[in-house]
Formats: sequence, structure tokens, C-alpha cells
Amino acid sequence: MYKKNVVYLYSVLFLLAFSSCKTDFSVNGPYERIPIVMGLINTNDTTHYIKITRTFLGDGDNNVYANIPDSNYFDVVDAKIIELNTDNTPTGREWPLHDTIVTNKEDGLFYGPEQKVYVFNETNLDGTKKLKLVADLDEGKYKIDAITNLTSGFLYNSQYSIPGFTLGFAYGESSQNNEYPNARITYTQALNGKLYLTSIVFRWRETYTDLSTKEFSIKLDDNEVLEQKNSQAPENTDGIGKETPSFSGDELYKFIKEKIKPDANVVKREFVGIDFVTTISNQELATYMEISKPQSSIAETKPNYTNINSSNGKALGIFACRQYVWHTNLSLNANSIKELCIGQYTNDLGFCSSLPVHASEPFFCN
Repeated sequence: MYKKNVVYLYSVLFLLAFSSCKTDFSVNGPYERIPIVMGLINTNDTTHYIKITRTFLGDGDNNVYANIPDSNYFDVVDAKIIELNTDNTPTGREWPLHDTIVTNKEDGLFYGPEQKVYVFNETNLDGTKKLKLVADLDEGKYKIDAITNLTSGFLYNSQYSIPGFTLGFAYGESSQNNEYPNARITYTQALNGKLYLTSIVFRWRETYTDLSTKEFSIKLDDNEVLEQKNSQAPENTDGIGKETPSFSGDELYKFIKEKIKPDANVVKREFVGIDFVTTISNQELATYMEISKPQSSIAETKPNYTNINSSNGKALGIFACRQYVWHTNLSLNANSIKELCIGQYTNDLGFCSSLPVHASEPFFCN
């Protein structure tokens, strides 16, 4: 009986020891480098940046690996941009990409502030063409490519360029009856434009007790406007049409009140100008943004969208077009300036008017 118990005891100890060894394993599965591309081409720019990185995996704390630049880069990147006609045939123009270091990231989860990106220079991109990204990574271990069309032809309404044109955000008695007009921004849509975000930039100048001055600006965004508002409308393949995002005066003056605070060191504030800026996204970027939006449903899984093709069938990111178009230095009409100076929302901010029509008013600038 004693021998049987000893044998049983050794058997249990052996099994426990064996089990202990088997629990020492890695939580990570097999690692494969997956290319990640972020490239947004703006036809108005002269220098164009594309970020090419990769996924990483380690047995330690991946937050540590995220802060190590070499964990995110491929060892060798040989890439270029090829210009294509609409039928995807090369036009004969192409640009090699070279790496450079940029400093444009605040401290966070990933490495920074310096980052390596890939760049090419071109002052005259043709917005009616397409661009193709082709890259050989780590000496042929991975190959990627992607194609995007470009946007062009976006035009603001010509009335904004007429000398003396002014924007109206208030009536003469807006503060008394709480009624404000809407200022509509009209434009011709861009070729290949799919998603539009128009903002207005309010600019002003402050004069201080020591007579020094400084200019500031704040930006008020409109909602994103899709090219096709009416689902019953036929597909508009060239993207040409009219859109009219609008901003109410009530919305603008409340925004100014929220962003600008009374300051005892400020002698006066003067309106300088209003700018329009419209961000235009093509179909690839619009789709990427829509799919990448945070979900409000209880479902935790969501599809990934990318237009990056990879030789190993796995890639992340986007190569697309995003264009910014500005119209600067628009003026406000007399009623809107008056509302800014003594209106119900902004009367305590110290704005004054330089318009001759207000020369006899107490809010005229001295």
C-alpha cells in the first residue's frame, strides 16, 4: 500500500510540474507585417506627403513598442507616384518618393514628435487625372499599390468677388426680435468631389492698453454635405452641381461669445474679415470616413475599408484626395457690425465699428 501511495504521489508531482511548464506561453499569434498607408493628395499643394508604416507585435507591452519608431517602419521603402489618364493608362509623368523627417505630432501613444514620411514635389498636378502609388517594401518582401482620382473645378459663387459685397448675419433689430438671417454659401461642385465641409473663419484684431495689437481667428464648421442629397436623383458622375451650406447669424454670434472672452487689458476689438474654406473629399476618402465613424449601435465589430492593394492580401489605410479651397477677406454689412458691437450676445466683448455709417454711434472706433 505504501509503495502505491508513493507512486501516486510522484505521478501527481510530475503532472503538476508538466502543467506548470505548459502555462508559460505567448499570448501573441504568428506575426506578419501589414502595410499601413495614409496619403491624402491636395491638388492645391506643391509638396505632397505620404506616410508608409507597418503593424508591429511583441511579447512585452505593446504601448512601449508603439513609442519606438523602428517598430513602425519598414527597413527599405522604394516608392513612386505615377500619373494616369482616366482609363488608367500612364500619362508619362511620375515622381519618385523620398523620405524626410517631419515634426508635427504631440506626445501620445505613438512615437513623436518626429516622424518619417515620404514626399514628392509637384506644383502643377492635373485635377482631371488619377494618381497611382506603387511601392516595393523590404526589398520585394511586400508590394503595395493604390489608385485615386483627383478633384478640380470647385468654384465659389462669383458674387463674393464683387467689390463692395458684404455678408449679412443680422437685421437692424435682430437683438430685439431675436430674428437673424441665414448666410448661404453657394458654389459649383468639384469634379470627383463627393463630400464637402464648409467652414467660416472669423478674424479680428485686438488693441491693448500698451497700444500693441494682435490678430486672431476662430473657425465655425458647417455639417458635412454629400454630393447626392436626393437618393432618387440619377448618379452625378462628374460631380458638377450647386450646394448651399448656410450659417445663421444667431449661430455665429453665439459662437463668437463662446470663443472670445472679455479682457480688461483689451482697449478695443475690431472686425478684420471673414474667410470661407471648403474641404472636398473624393469618393475613396468619403467612404473611408463613413466606415471609420464611431458606431452608436451595440455591435462592436465594424468592417475595415482600404483601397490599398498588397501582395500578401493585407493592408490598411487610404490613398485618396482631399482638397482645401479658400475665399478670403469678406466683409460684414453695417447691421452685422452693429450686432457684433452691441448685440445681445457680444455687447460685452469690446468690439467697435470703423464704418463711416456708424461715425455718430457710441460704438464707433476712436
